[in-house]
Amino acid sequence: MAALRSSSAWEVHVIRFGRLVGAGVIPPAANAREWTQALRQSSETVVPGPGPAPAATPEESDKIVRWLEQPGVRLVHLDGVWACPVAGAESQRELLESITASRTTLSPFDTPRQSRTYARPVR
Repeated sequence: MAALRSSSAWEVHVIRFGRLVGAGVIPPAANAREWTQALRQSSETVVPGPGPAPAATPEESDKIVRWLEQPGVRLVHLDGVWACPVAGAESQRELLESITASRTTLSPFDTPRQSRTYARPVR
């Protein structure tokens, strides 16, 4: 993945199995194709393990996906297939973000209602 950092410099990140394994900034005079290939070859080797997140935490993979969705970010090279399940957890993101936001803005004691005091419990 690459993103334009300034008018002449590109940030390049190498991701393997949802994990950030290499990063750098292409020098202005460098050949971009050769430089990114050298960065890919010198990046950390990742051996995937079992499970849905074979080499990274779901949080790390989520941050990478969010970064990739930003304007100006480009996918430079891909080994294999880019896939995301249609009915995956992403469909619940909006709901979970609204729940998280409501926790910081709501307080159960905001409502000024008066409760009656009873001498005996109501039956």
